[in-house]
Amino acid sequence: MPLKIYQKEGAGVEYWSEFWKKRMKLFEEEQQYMEFNFLTKIFHKYLMPGARILEGGCGLGRWVFYLRRKGYDIIGIEWSKEVVKQVRALNSDVPIIVGDIFFISFPDGFFSCVYIFRSN
Repeated sequence: MPLKIYQKEGAGVEYWSEFWKKRMKLFEEEQQYMEFNFLTKIFHKYLMPGARILEGGCGLGRWVFYLRRKGYDIIGIEWSKEVVKQVRALNSDVPIIVGDIFFISFPDGFFSCVYIFRSN
């Protein structure tokens, strides 16, 4: 499967820290509507609860929170330490780690699904 990378020019750690900081106030509202997101049907169709999933660039972890509640074994990876700190303030048990999706230390085949969503 081909890999496509979309990156906004200048979108480094500082850019994403600021981006997610602004979105934090919408977090709870977005969680209420996750069940109605079209991607939810795709996860439920192709992945069984318990499947190991890695979300790269998870930001505030809205999918990590949602899919964990649905029984998936999901880990988020985010390269902004500030954002991970914000997420852990919401729930210290949510598995979001600081790192770069291109330099992970999990063995090949560890995850059933690895994805990265583009944020606008």
